Amino acid sequence: MQTIILSVRPPWARLLVEGKKTVEIRKRDLPGDGGPVRALIYETRSNFGCGAIIGEVVFGSGRLLAAQVTVPTETILRRAHITQAQAREYAQCCNFEAVLWAWLVVSSTAKEHPWGHAPAKRAPQSWRWVKDGDEP
Repeated sequence: MQTIILSVRPPWARLLVEGKKTVEIRKRDLPGDGGPVRALIYETRSNFGCGAIIGEVVFGSGRLLAAQVTVPTETILRRAHITQAQAREYAQCCNFEAVLWAWLVVSSTAKEHPWGHAPAKRAPQSWRWVKDGDEP
């Protein structure tokens, strides 16, 4: 299974690894070859986040709940723990109308103690591949 490190802002990072958030909304399709993708969840430092990897989730191969929708349906929004206004603001960031993708969570695991830093000692801007031997 391919592994990425995914930057997520608080409080959504915790909701993901605790299994309460079962959809991740992104502007791009899930990376990889169409199979499941393991994601180490890096909680950003914004909004008093810890700046460390706090757990992991697996996004399944059936990753598109509603492919290429500008504003997700209420069900997707509930599962993603965001409002319609937040989805619209995210889609319109940088003065363009983005296509939003719903990444489906298959499993999640919170770490009791966050790993002190991201692999390669830097956080990704959004996500990046984890190379062999990079994992903490």
